[in-house]
Parts: sequence; C-alpha cells; structure tokens
Amino acid sequence: MKQKVTKMDVFVTKLYGLTEFVYEIIKNSFFFWCYLVRGFGVITLLASIKALVLVSLDIVQKERKQTFSNFKNNYQNTDRNRFQSLLVFFLFFYLILLVLIPFPSSMAGSMWYGAKYAALLMIVLGGVILFTKPLFEKLVPDFKWTLPAQIYLLVKSAKWLLLLIGGLVIVFWFSLQNMIFFFSFAPGILGVLTSAIGEKVIQKVLGENYLNN
Repeated sequence: MKQKVTKMDVFVTKLYGLTEFVYEIIKNSFFFWCYLVRGFGVITLLASIKALVLVSLDIVQKERKQTFSNFKNNYQNTDRNRFQSLLVFFLFFYLILLVLIPFPSSMAGSMWYGAKYAALLMIVLGGVILFTKPLFEKLVPDFKWTLPAQIYLLVKSAKWLLLLIGGLVIVFWFSLQNMIFFFSFAPGILGVLTSAIGEKVIQKVLGENYLNN
C-alpha cells in the first residue's frame, strides 16, 4: 500500500534540500578561497574562478560530486592564466580602491562620484565577463568565445543579463557589510548564480538543442 505523503513530509524534504544546497555553497566558497590563496590571488584568480563556476554548474545540473576532487580536476593554472590573472587582479584592485576610498578635498564632488560609479560599473561588468566565459566555454565547447562574441550573447539576452548584474551587485553589497558572508557565502552564491543564469542565456539565444550538444 502506497504511503500518503503529508505536507510535513514535503516541508521536511524541501528543508533538507535547502540545507544541502547551502552546505554546497559553503563548501564551494571554502575551496575557492583555498585555491585562490595559493597564489595570494595574484596569479590564481582566473583558474580559481573557472573551477568555481564549473563546480557550481554541477550543483545547478544536480550532478553532485566530491567537491575537493571536482575542484582539483577543474583547476588548470597555465602560464597564460597566471599572466592574465596578474593583470586582472591589479585592475580590479585599483577599481575597488577607487570605490572605497573617501573623496579627496582637491576634487569636485560630482567628478569624484562619477569616477566611483564608473569604477563600480566596470567591476560589475568585468565580474560578469570573468564568471560567464568559462561557463560558456563549457556549455558550448565547439565555439570560439572571443570577448565580442561573449558580450553579444549577454546583450542579446538582456533580461538575464540584468538579473545577473543585479545578483552581482547584491552579493557585492552584502560582502561589504559582512565579512563572514563574503568569505563563507559570496563565492559560492556567485558561482551558482552565474551557472544557473548562464544556462538560461544559452537556451534563450542559441536554443535548447545547441546547449545539449
């Protein structure tokens, strides 16, 4: 005789799924920081982001794997990646400093506000580019993902792009407010958010069949 499923059973199942999901996010954040600090973030940034996004894609696709071995298998820090990471790291470092440091008395307020907003916009858009590139390369490996092609795909699916930007801004804001959130949750949330929305972008622009190939 089939046992009747009660509302409490459904609630407990959903609560367990949510708890497991949060646990996966925390694990991904932990391993992201572990790999990032191997090069103090200077030469390991791109490789760490790529590993984070690809591991997060497994969560989105409900293909749970051993997090440590999954990160290790997806982490590839070549000489080219190290050089690019060096450039990207210092670019973001100076942009973040520009956003956080107080106004100098020698500059007009409106000019300084404009510079801060421009830097914040570059941080957000740069973050979108960094996180979506390894995802697109994974989902559609036969296509050469140049920067113009990546930007075109994102702009073509403007609704999902705005949603991704909004998510990045919210995570960035909470990270500035709470360091525990920044270290424990921010990378994992960004990875899952990028993976989930990136799949939607591919489906929207290229179609479901292209994604499955």
